[in-house]
Order: sequence, then structure tokens, then C-alpha cells
Amino acid sequence: MKRDKQQKMLFYTEKVYRHKYMEMKGVEERVGWLLAHEHATRNSDKHLLFLYWNFYDQAKKLDATTMQRITAAESITRARRKLQSIGLFPSSQIIKVGRTKSELAVRDYATS
Repeated sequence: MKRDKQQKMLFYTEKVYRHKYMEMKGVEERVGWLLAHEHATRNSDKHLLFLYWNFYDQAKKLDATTMQRITAAESITRARRKLQSIGLFPSSQIIKVGRTKSELAVRDYATS
């Protein structure tokens, strides 16, 4: 299991560095590139969304027309969560602790 995870990480890292960011097609691949190159995006969904929309969707301002054509925020943050859940591009320890507390609070609320 651990070897598979390491192989995926190596493959993903090589794949990301082989492409320029504009040539990447999928949301997950693009998010992975941003997480690898802009460390602030690992801790802040707002920063990740701003950079994603700015680089990939070419959204310089957010208005009603632009909001219709840009990638959904949930798709971008879901890709970040997926990549970080398999051990790629970890967030800082302070952020991890905060996210864990929030997750536990939601679980406690849901089961009560």
C-alpha cells in the first residue's frame, strides 16, 4: 500500500513538471500544479480559487457573465481535498489541526 502511494506521488510529480500549467486539461491536474508551485494555496482555499480563476479561467474580474463560465469553486476545492487526502502537497500543521477540529465537530453534530 505504501509503495503504491509513493509511486502515485512520483508519477504525479513527474507528470506535473512535464507540462506547462496552461497545457493541463483536468481540474485536478491544474490544482496539483498550483499546490506544487504556490505553497500558500495549500492552506487557503481563497488563494487557490483566486489563482485558479486568474490563471486558467482568465477571470480578471468577477461579474455575472464571468461567474457563468469559470470553474466551480467546489470542483477546485474538492480536487485540493482529494490530493491532500492521499498525502500530496500537505498543508501546514496549524491548518491541519484546525481542519481536523472542524471535521470532528461536524461528525459530532451529525451523529447527535
